[in-house]
Amino acid sequence: MKVSELDSIIKKTITSGYTPLYVNATAGTTVFGSYDPFEEIAAIAKKHNIWFHIDGSWGGNTIFSATRASHLKGSHWADSITSNPHKMLGVPTTCSFLLVPNDRIFTQANSLSAPYLFHNTLDDEENFDLANGTMGCGRRADALKFYMGWVYYGSKGYQQRVDHAYDIGEYFARKISTIKGFKLISDIPPPCLQICFYYNPTENIKLQGKYMTTITRYIATALHKSGQFLIDYAPNPNDAITGEDNGEFFRVVFNSPIITSDTIDNLIDQFVVIGENAKKLIK
Repeated sequence: MKVSELDSIIKKTITSGYTPLYVNATAGTTVFGSYDPFEEIAAIAKKHNIWFHIDGSWGGNTIFSATRASHLKGSHWADSITSNPHKMLGVPTTCSFLLVPNDRIFTQANSLSAPYLFHNTLDDEENFDLANGTMGCGRRADALKFYMGWVYYGSKGYQQRVDHAYDIGEYFARKISTIKGFKLISDIPPPCLQICFYYNPTENIKLQGKYMTTITRYIATALHKSGQFLIDYAPNPNDAITGEDNGEFFRVVFNSPIITSDTIDNLIDQFVVIGENAKKLIK
């Protein structure tokens, strides 16, 4: 998010007679894994009395890592945060949460008069029925899966999982940055667990557009058919801004706790081998 433009856009919206609903920041974007500057955004949202939400579906669980939790600096100012432990923490799907600092907000926002389901308790009774304050109502209790995982692995176990994923992703990024043909898009160290890059096995260093897309898809498909690796690719979001056509790139996500450096080395070797065959596609 371009924070420099946020304040002016909010003012323009209000001047035009509209009421901004909320400001949505992101902890770990889908493609690049970027984190918004939460402290700066929170200050602007508070200035205009606008609800500040953080989509932490992907990167929010870095909070378990003592070394990477700094990515979430300022998130404590949020009015609400979404979290998906079934992603980074490996909890069985689906496991999703909307977190707020005061649970009375849920009751105020979600309560309906449904006496056939919800019965008011006496003032001196302790109420364990949370259904009246949730969107889930009688659906599966996602919290139980997360709770059981947390009890089993502990905070230390989750921290080790997150740290391992970051470390192995950084290992991959640093290694391909030194190998001819690989063009790293992600930073080193990467902001999250996905590493974005192009791989051009040809001698034409200016190759782009549909040719890079052809190579990318060919290699991804070949890796899949080999039964060893299933990797993702994506169009470059920056092309929509710059008007360029750089073609699709690889977006490899490292989140498995059993991946080792040997796995990474093998993956890179396969890129080089399959890349030799991909050269034939470019004329």
